[in-house]
Amino acid sequence: MAQGKGLTYRVQHIPLHFNEADLSARLQQAFEENERGRIQPLISLVPSYHAKPNSQNALVQFHPQAPSFFRDVEKDKIGMTERQLPIKDAVLNIDANFFGLTQISDPPRGEEIKMDLIFVTGLDGNAFGSWTSRATGVMWPRQFLRDDLPAARVLTYGYNTKLSYNMLHTLEDFCTQLLSSLQLARDSKEALYRPLVLIGHSYGSRVITKSIVKCKILDGNMFNKALLLSLKKIVFFGAPHHGMVTDDIESYLHEKFSAEPTGDARIALVAELRGNDAGMRRELQEFKDLIGTDLKIQIISIYERKPGRRLVQKQQELDSPLPSQTGLSVTWRRDGDAYVPVTK
Repeated sequence: MAQGKGLTYRVQHIPLHFNEADLSARLQQAFEENERGRIQPLISLVPSYHAKPNSQNALVQFHPQAPSFFRDVEKDKIGMTERQLPIKDAVLNIDANFFGLTQISDPPRGEEIKMDLIFVTGLDGNAFGSWTSRATGVMWPRQFLRDDLPAARVLTYGYNTKLSYNMLHTLEDFCTQLLSSLQLARDSKEALYRPLVLIGHSYGSRVITKSIVKCKILDGNMFNKALLLSLKKIVFFGAPHHGMVTDDIESYLHEKFSAEPTGDARIALVAELRGNDAGMRRELQEFKDLIGTDLKIQIISIYERKPGRRLVQKQQELDSPLPSQTGLSVTWRRDGDAYVPVTK
């Protein structure tokens, strides 16, 4: 699939005997009559992340636009909308949220897999889109690493930290799901002790450090012990090890969710990232103690120099306000003062 700038969808539970033409034909059956022949699916089949797969996945874009059947998935900025397409003996599941583990690399060309690389996205992120250039549409872990590391299996891990959607998920939940997914991905003799590299961006770095400490606490489990022995490198991008500036995000969350019965869930998730949070300091010390004594791994930390913009409230005029409306809508945008949310 030639990577474009359009939204990339994930299709799961594809029978192993399907090829790209088979999947394209089934997808086009869901098109409107006037869309067939005009909209073209661009498909790349990729293996399931399971060590013992009974199906495969696909990364799909549509040119020049998504068909109407997928329009709700495309418009859903929260990422909860999915579509299902029944086929013989299976049901295809189509989403754009990329929750859980997804293999994004092609199978090694004539080689066995020699390394697993796991990319863990950050707060309010998308496990595919957050690693994709807005300017070019290139998803760099998929496009760039295929030549540099042709024998590596490259996967992303996604989880729901969408700030515009209030859910009761906690950091503990994200870590538990990551470790459970890795166990399924490495549950074979060949994969159990395969060298492992973890790459985390922003909040994803915290998911990684807590997961590693969790592995050590539960290292009576064979999988957890094997994972610690296999871990060779961790790469941190903009990691908030010592906290980050959260006041603008917390203001947004208070306004959006304060009236809801569970409105404090997302607020608490972000508040834990404050620089003075005792839990974060404790978790960082536990990770440092583990790295300094039991694990011999290389850690690479990459920090940001380019300032971002604070999240601020903006008013804009409605094009066609209803009689009950004021004519103004309030939105939140990153148009505020320049700042660096995470220091070195």
